[in-house]
Formats: sequence, structure tokens, C-alpha cells
Amino acid sequence: MLRTLPGGDRLQPPDPQALPYRRLGPRPRSYWRGALGGHRRERGDGVLVCSVGGDSSHHPPRRVDHVLQESFASFRATLGERRALRKRARAEAEAALARRRAREAEEEARGSSLKSSVQLRSGGKEPSWKYLVSGALAGVVSRTVVSPLEVVATTSMSTVGATQNFLREMSAVFRREGIGGLFKGNVANCLKVAPMKGIQFVVFESFKQLIAFRRRHQRQLQKGGTLSDSEDVPLRAGERLIAGGLAGMAAAVICYPLEVSKTLLTAEPGRYRGVFGCLQTLVREKGIGALYRGLAPTMVAMFPYVGLEFMVYEQLKLAVMQRQMVAVASAELDRRGTMARPLPGKRVRPEQPNVWILLLLGAVAGTVAQTVCHPLDVIRKRLQLQGIGNRPIQYHSMLHVACEIIKNEGGVRALYKGLTPAATSVFPSAGVSYLVYEWLKNLLGATSL
Repeated sequence: MLRTLPGGDRLQPPDPQALPYRRLGPRPRSYWRGALGGHRRERGDGVLVCSVGGDSSHHPPRRVDHVLQESFASFRATLGERRALRKRARAEAEAALARRRAREAEEEARGSSLKSSVQLRSGGKEPSWKYLVSGALAGVVSRTVVSPLEVVATTSMSTVGATQNFLREMSAVFRREGIGGLFKGNVANCLKVAPMKGIQFVVFESFKQLIAFRRRHQRQLQKGGTLSDSEDVPLRAGERLIAGGLAGMAAAVICYPLEVSKTLLTAEPGRYRGVFGCLQTLVREKGIGALYRGLAPTMVAMFPYVGLEFMVYEQLKLAVMQRQMVAVASAELDRRGTMARPLPGKRVRPEQPNVWILLLLGAVAGTVAQTVCHPLDVIRKRLQLQGIGNRPIQYHSMLHVACEIIKNEGGVRALYKGLTPAATSVFPSAGVSYLVYEWLKNLLGATSL
């Protein structure tokens, strides 16, 4: 079949090599009409030809599939450019969002750090009154329980030539003053111990948390990260010793007049009418400076005493808690709902040792501290009592007191006069004190490091 195309001549059966017509390929399955890229397409006599209007020498014929490929390639290139633009815009938006979130996280970390610092400086996340109340009540209960032992210990340490036999001294006090003599000065003792123990515990907890905060902050700075309040930073034994010593010194400064009153009521029974009467008489006779006579040796003695007691107790408690690892992940129950043998599971640390262990740990800590620091306690009480009543002023320093006692009262052994009743009273007193403190602290929902 012969056809005439616009712009062309009447065609004979085309020669495959003749221009402007060329054999383009096998006969297509579909009949194409229309324009594509400015070219006309027709099907004729088994060949598909393309012709361009005008001089075909300037526009050689092309295969239809080449035209389609070029069109699709152009479309894909345009689509790729658009995708690249969208991808670049999305990346820029994500980078801006990440920078904004980083700034917000940094500001939040700085605010959290400042808040944690303020909380730790004021006693930590828990209100300070919880530690204060727990420590004060623990001190009152413990001192009341061991008041007879405290009376005998004070008499032995403050009296020249007193017997060193504990039972004999207690019998002598009972014969002279009756059962009330074993509890003399207990009200003054409780009034002194309540604020002193409360201050010791609250300052101790505050210093512990402050030390932990500083160490955690330094560790995070070294790692280059942000401050994490939840990061666990265990305290060293030396840090607990320092925190306890500073707590003891702070409590001694605040409560020292009550300490003087308690010592006078025990050493000179019947002369003073209560705690406040004792303080009034002392100020009237000796001046207000008498309330703080012997404060320096007291502070020197309180630092190692309270520091050792807190350190030994907490280190022993930590060791016990690490040993009491129990399997609590799962347990097999029988049909009656009773507990059968435990199944293997992860091991966790119990929250608190039992009552008897806490009692024993506190007793051991108090006894160790009293034994180590007893000579300082003897020297402190001698300086505190001189010049009061009929006692002469014969000492002018702690070293002078120690030398005079060693020289005139039987050597170094005299520095440990009253150690037996003192240790005997401290053993139950410290145990009860820490037991009551831990119980009240848990009851009030307070936590500690």
C-alpha cells in the first residue's frame, strides 16, 4: 500500500537504505498516530517510518523508541533534581531541629544542675526536717535507755581518784542517791542529745550529698557529657569520715552550752535546778564565757569521734548489704499458694538489713569510736569542769591535761579511765540510736546515700 505523507512525495515501496525514509524495525503491534517531538508517524507496508516536514537532510529520521527514551530520561532527570532538592531541604530542616533540641537539652541540663546544686546544698532532695526529726528522736530514746551507764561513765571520768570498776561505781551511786541517782541529768541529757543528734544527722546527710554531687559533676565534665542526677556515685570511707567529722563539729558549736549543763548536773547533783537554772547560775557566777569553756578541745574530740562512728557504721552496713544478695526474680508456688523453693534468678541487694543487724552495726560503730577517742573525751571533760564550783583551774591546754594525768594518776592507763562504763553505755546507746534513726527515716520516706 502506498501512502502520501504531508511534505513528502508519493512513495514506492521504500528502500531500506534510501533517505529520507529508513527501515526502522519490525512491524509494531499497535497503530500509532499523532505527533511526538515534532515528527509524524505512520505505519505502512510492514515498516514504520518517520518523516520531518521540509528538508529531511537537516533532520534525519529517528526511531520512536529513541524519542521515548530521551523523553523519559529528561523526565527522570527532572524528577531526580526535585527529589534531591526535597532531600536537601529535609536534611536542613532536620539539622535545624536537632540544633534547637540540643540547645533546649543544654538549657535544661544547666537548670537541672543548678536545681540539684541548690537541693544538695540545702540537704538534698529530701526535706531536711526528716533527718532532723529522725536523729533527734533517736538520740532521746537511746540516751534514756542507757542513762544509768552514762551517769557512771561521767562520774568516773570527771572525778580524780574515782574507782575504775564499773559495777562498784554503779553500786556507790545507787547507795548515795538511790534509783533516781542513776537517771540524774537525764532531762538535760535528752535536751542536749536531741538537737545534737538531729544536727549531726542532717549535716552528715547534707555533706554526703554535696560530696557526691561534686564528684558526679567532675566525672561528667571529664567525660564531656551532661550532668545526670540519677548517676550512682558511691562515697569513699574517707569522704564519710570527713562528712561525719564536720557534722560533729557543727553540732558541738551549736549545742555546747547544753553539754556543759549536762556535765554539771551529773558532776554536782543537787546544786542546780534544772537545765536552765544551771545555765543561769553559771552565767551569773562565771560570765557568759563559761558556757563555752573547753569548746576547742570539744571540737577537736568531736571530729574523730563522730566521723569514725558514722564511717564505721555506714561501711559495715554497706558490706552487709553487699553480702546479703538474694534471689528474688521468681519463685515457684504450689497449688495451695504457699511459697516453694526459689528458682534461679537475678540477684539484687536488699533495701535494708534486719533489725538485729542494724542494732549490732550501730553498737560496734559506737564502741570503736569511743575506744579510739576516749582519751580526748577525758581531756575534754577535765577542761570543761575546771574552775566550776570548788574545782581549781589547773590546766591550760589539752597537752597539759594529758601530761598531768599521765604524771599524777598512773600513766597512760589513766587516760582510759572510765572506758569500761563509757563503752558499755555507748554499745547499746549507739545501736538503739541507729536502729531508731533508720526506722524513722524509712517511716518518713527519707533516703540517703
